[in-house]
Amino acid sequence: MPGWAQRNPGITDLCADGTDIRLTDLAGRTVTANGSSFSAPSVTAAVALAQQEAIALRGSALTQDEFLSLAKQTGTPIAGTGYTDLDTQALLAKIGQLYGTTATPTVPDPTPGPGTGAPATTTAAILVNAKGTAAAGVNAHFTLLVDGHAVGSATVGAAAKNYAFTATVSADSAHTVQIQYDNDGFAGGQDRNLFVNSVSVNGHSYAATDAAVTYDKGALDGHDVVKGQSGMWWNGTLVVAADKGLFASQAQVAELQAGDLLGHAMSANAASHGATSDTTADAAGWTSELLPAFQYADHGLHAWQDAHDMAV
Repeated sequence: MPGWAQRNPGITDLCADGTDIRLTDLAGRTVTANGSSFSAPSVTAAVALAQQEAIALRGSALTQDEFLSLAKQTGTPIAGTGYTDLDTQALLAKIGQLYGTTATPTVPDPTPGPGTGAPATTTAAILVNAKGTAAAGVNAHFTLLVDGHAVGSATVGAAAKNYAFTATVSADSAHTVQIQYDNDGFAGGQDRNLFVNSVSVNGHSYAATDAAVTYDKGALDGHDVVKGQSGMWWNGTLVVAADKGLFASQAQVAELQAGDLLGHAMSANAASHGATSDTTADAAGWTSELLPAFQYADHGLHAWQDAHDMAV
């Protein structure tokens, strides 16, 4: 572990590489730099990948303690320090071993181009915010489909909450996300209904009443279709026509994320050397108001839920 790396046994949980990192500066030159501002993004990315895998395999995210336990089990001990170096690939392999082969379904591309090989795919991260009213002690149930292919299902509660799903879909294409209510009923004076407040697709939220949303009553056949609405009083399907712009290929996403992380790291590095302005944004579009979090990271104080330092 380099001597300049700040750490504290009471708050440092994991370590990630921040030494001799090659990057391009704002003048376009290739330079080598050191700093925990470069290791913090590695840990953040590992958390995101681990949570994505956990949700796909077991249907729920890892708790903070679960993540730290698995990361320490699969990491590499740094001799003589008591700290653990993060190993993202080993972490993901361990999650796969514990919870089985990935459960994320693959939705086939119906129109692959001739001679182009395997079509590009991307991940659709979907959040359905919903609640229901119960009848005979049973609340509303729905199945989540993408382009007509079942992805998962949920039984809602009386209070609205988010239900998370992921699916692998063809990239750079529009897709339909469908919430299919399937157990409408009335018993003992109680009317069972499903209420969908919103559907988020890769970070873009559609209200149930959005122009891109329709309600196909009864069978999903396109015959009895009305404008989208939150209250689903009958069995039927809320259909979200998600724009193709939400489904960039993984390569495009990685390129954008890499550029964004580089901009963040350079902003933090510039901030730590007094190269910031209170009124102007840097090349990545980050203003001085947004730099303190990265300044903390640059000094080994990146906090996760205000309780842990994830990078040194």
